[in-house]
Formats: sequence, C-alpha cells, structure tokens
Amino acid sequence: MFPYFKIYNKIIPLYGLCITIGIIFAAAFMVFDCKKRKLLWEDGVIISATGLGMGFLGAKLLYIFVTFTPMQLIQIIKNGNFNEISNGGFVFYGGLIFGILGAFLGAKIAKAQLKSFENILVKEIPFVHGFGRIGCFFAGCCYGKPTDSVFSVVFTRPISDVPTGICLIPVQIYEAFFNFVLFMTLAIIDIK
Repeated sequence: MFPYFKIYNKIIPLYGLCITIGIIFAAAFMVFDCKKRKLLWEDGVIISATGLGMGFLGAKLLYIFVTFTPMQLIQIIKNGNFNEISNGGFVFYGGLIFGILGAFLGAKIAKAQLKSFENILVKEIPFVHGFGRIGCFFAGCCYGKPTDSVFSVVFTRPISDVPTGICLIPVQIYEAFFNFVLFMTLAIIDIK
C-alpha cells in the first residue's frame, strides 16, 4: 500500500511510525489517568514501559515460533543473516501474554499495586493495537480474503506477500476501527 515515506533521504516505515504514535498517545492518556486517580504517574510509566518492552519481545518470539522451522532458524544463525527475523512482523497474542507478565514485573520494580493501574492499562492495549493495525494496512500484512465488495482495497506496493491487483477485505482497518471503539467504550465505562 504505502509502506514507507522519505524525510531528508531517510526511509521511515509507516508500520513502526503508527505503533510509535499509538505508544506516545497511550502514554499521554496514562499520565492523565494516573493524575486523575491520584496515582504516581511515574509508577504507571514503569509498569507500562516494562509491559510494552516485554510485549514487543513476546510478539517477536511468537512470530519467530510460528514462522520458522527449527532447521530454518539454525540456518539463519549459521549464516548470521538475521534480516528475515528483524524485518518480519509480530504476533499480537505473544505480545499480550508477555505484556501482561511485563506489567506484573513493572509493578514489582515500582513497588506499586498493579490492581490500582488495571483500569488504565486495559485501555492502552486496544488503543496501541489499533495504531498497529493501521501500520499493518500500510505494510500490506495480515490482509483479508478476496472480495467483490465496494469496501475493499487493492494493494500495489506492499512489503509483504499480499496478493497485488485484486480486491481484498481490509481487515486491518476494520480491526483498527473496532479497537478504537473498544478503547472509547472502556474509557466511557471507566468514567462512570
């Protein structure tokens, strides 16, 4: 679709940029929520950052686990060419599982009660994931099935193995939309 753009001859991948934007806004919401609840926002940052870091690790590890056979991994290690792994994607469920474990670890580091931050953290997940799915759309990964619907997309310059030149269901955009609806619903419920 539109995987990159250039600024001063520097290539910026939109997948990473979208996730970064999501993280920045989620961090701002988290600080605001912590202040509103009279919680130390510094503890929230530690918990969120640890959860996020562990989440990225888990998402990459699960991607490696479901994408490569053990023999392929041995060959990659022998060749010393890790581009296939580093340029590859992430798997959400690995990120969610490790992110939760990371939040527990962050709470231990901050010496804070994780329960006090649960309502804040649970909103960050669909928010950041929504931006990640927009990044998937730009990269052309995690695409939908062919369709004749007017609500379709044709990929022309993907960086993934998405079929080009045919109408596909833009599941990335649908999922991003529903992630943002989930975020707003959780925010509204949390206000009441």
